[in-house]
Amino acid sequence: GFQFLNNDKIKIVVAASHIYRKNSIGLIEALNLLSESEKSRIQIDWYGDGISPPFFDNSFMETKLKLEQYNLSNIIRFYPATPHIHDKIKEADVVGLFSFNEGLPNIVCEGMACGKLVIASNVSDIPLLIKNPQLRFNPNDIASICSTLRYVLTLKVDNFVLEGGKNREFAVRHFNRD
Repeated sequence: GFQFLNNDKIKIVVAASHIYRKNSIGLIEALNLLSESEKSRIQIDWYGDGISPPFFDNSFMETKLKLEQYNLSNIIRFYPATPHIHDKIKEADVVGLFSFNEGLPNIVCEGMACGKLVIASNVSDIPLLIKNPQLRFNPNDIASICSTLRYVLTLKVDNFVLEGGKNREFAVRHFNRD
């Protein structure tokens, strides 16, 4: 079965296209505020369209430049969008959403349904889904994103299991087709 915090590393999965409103640059700026030991405990796998030409906008190229500038290329790996995102969520400790705006985000709902801890921007319907304010952040505030990442880094395996279980219960209760 799945083991949270394998090798004491937090694996975060993001599923979002590479456009400015998905805020990859804000995430990178927040990662850059972390200490070296904090950075060494995070791995982010980002799945989404727009990692090869024609690009939607310049955000992906700017993201890559920032990663190199801050020497963070070993923390974030980019992959094309996948129809198997459910499998990627199951392999992760955390599902992350860093957008400036959203509606009812599928990735948050999917993460909850898979029993994962979810961190997300405090926008739109997200506060209705993620009750713990320490797991939400202001996407316009780099320090707020960093604070949420730091909070997650303090959690123990039991916290991931507990939060994930609450998310799964919420999903079963509220996302059921009936």
